[in-house]
Amino acid sequence: MDKVWVELFFSSLCVSLKNAPIWFLSAILKPAYDAIIAPKEVFWTAMSTIGTLFLAVVALWKENMHRQPELVLEPENMEGVSAPLRAPSGQMIASCYYHLRVKNLKPKVLAKNVRILVKQVQLTNPGAVRELHPPRQLTWAPAELGELAPSFSRERTVDLICVTRTNAQVVLVSAAFSGEHIIDWGRDATILLEVVADNFSKPRFYRLICKWLAPRPPATFDVNPRNCLSLELTSA
Repeated sequence: MDKVWVELFFSSLCVSLKNAPIWFLSAILKPAYDAIIAPKEVFWTAMSTIGTLFLAVVALWKENMHRQPELVLEPENMEGVSAPLRAPSGQMIASCYYHLRVKNLKPKVLAKNVRILVKQVQLTNPGAVRELHPPRQLTWAPAELGELAPSFSRERTVDLICVTRTNAQVVLVSAAFSGEHIIDWGRDATILLEVVADNFSKPRFYRLICKWLAPRPPATFDVNPRNCLSLELTSA
């Protein structure tokens, strides 16, 4: 019996001595692992999580951008269109209309409730800046339809400026009046425009540079009111 116990004792001792280097190394290396390697693993795990979240946000942003229309302003007839204008007195007077085209570069996405706003008018000779609060809204053509904010997939036209012998008007949507006196004959101006839609989050501004080709209405204006105003449209 004693012999058996002795053999068990020596067997356990041998196993302990055999594993002693492992225990010793573990006791030495574990603090180093906890101090150096473990924080790096936590760091890279955190970075991986942040990267995954970032990619998810970018994917959602791209998907949202694809769902938005791409609206731009383009000149439609910068030479003007001759058309009679009914004065408040009922008299038909000679006038010239200038228009802008609003184009949706993503026709598969419907642009909802589009508005073209006149934000500011910078006048020259003498210089002055007129801030419009609230911004004025251009009229969608044809004005007879009275559309305030149409939705469309491709393109639409807005009435921009109506020039008569006495003044120039930016044609607005209003039940009270059909236009507002903005600039005088012979007084150049720069008009700041903004394209707005319910599902169009990117601000899009344009500058319309208006220069008169004559300081006063020509004698032939009542016959041919075209080509009296030079217009240049640029991105702001």
